Amino acid sequence: MAKLLVEKAVELPKLQTAIKGYSAKLAELKETLAQQLADLKPLKATSAKATARYNKVKAEYDEVVRKETLARQKAEIERRGGTAVEVRDESGKVVEYKGIFPQSAPKKLSTPVVYRGLSVYKSAESQLPSTGTAENAMLPMICLALAGVGMMGLKKKEEEEE
Repeated sequence: MAKLLVEKAVELPKLQTAIKGYSAKLAELKETLAQQLADLKPLKATSAKATARYNKVKAEYDEVVRKETLARQKAEIERRGGTAVEVRDESGKVVEYKGIFPQSAPKKLSTPVVYRGLSVYKSAESQLPSTGTAENAMLPMICLALAGVGMMGLKKKEEEEE
């Protein structure tokens, strides 16, 4: 046991010297870290300003692209001989153009109607479109006659079975 204590006593000064060296290195690293953190503060502020400027410029760019797309939509509808009608979202911002063409345009347009956040025009006429079919007054009579013939056939069949 004494031998073990002597060996450990010899190692103790070496360990204490190593601890002092590591403590000095740790203090040096802490100082370096503090300096780099101080250097980082202005960079963070610059980064925040740059990000804010980027977001502003991107929003403006997106708005210009949206307006150009809408202008192209409207020009294409008008080029094809139609009337461009604005479709708006719930905030009143134009989101697209829909075309009304002469062959399908209603005679009268009323005020815009908002449906699911989009503004569209509806026809002032409140009748269904004519599909070209007309009622035939003979159709119910033909059905009644066929039903009568069928009933007579059933009655004869029952009489024959008895």
